[in-house]
Amino acid sequence: MGGVQKRTFLLLSIFFFIIALFLPCYSTGKTSGDLFQGFGLLTFGWIGVLGFYIYWLANPLLFISWILFNKKPKVSLYFSIMAIVVMVSFVYQKEILISEAGHISKITGYSIGYYLWILSALIAIIGNFKKPIEIGG
Repeated sequence: MGGVQKRTFLLLSIFFFIIALFLPCYSTGKTSGDLFQGFGLLTFGWIGVLGFYIYWLANPLLFISWILFNKKPKVSLYFSIMAIVVMVSFVYQKEILISEAGHISKITGYSIGYYLWILSALIAIIGNFKKPIEIGG
């Protein structure tokens, strides 16, 4: 039963991450056209790394955590903690790169996608504290 529970945490973490991809994450203005969807941020967010925005790096950190989730839970835990620290630190970012042309805009708010993104890492952290139990052995 314990192994199933641990796997459930991994699946929930991935589930909430995927849901976040289809929802707005933050806004840079008052119109709906200024809402940034999770999928677009995942796809093009790496460009922000060129502008020294480290927030996109939370995704690879979380992905590594998922890969190591069952085989190396302590290492996975460290990666998921690093991911959530990077994710939460995004609230301190006042402006963000919004185009490849180098346009920067003020962040005016956060939406449900951002919070589900954080929740996905939090669930991974909690799941890493579960001890796997072999089933049927």
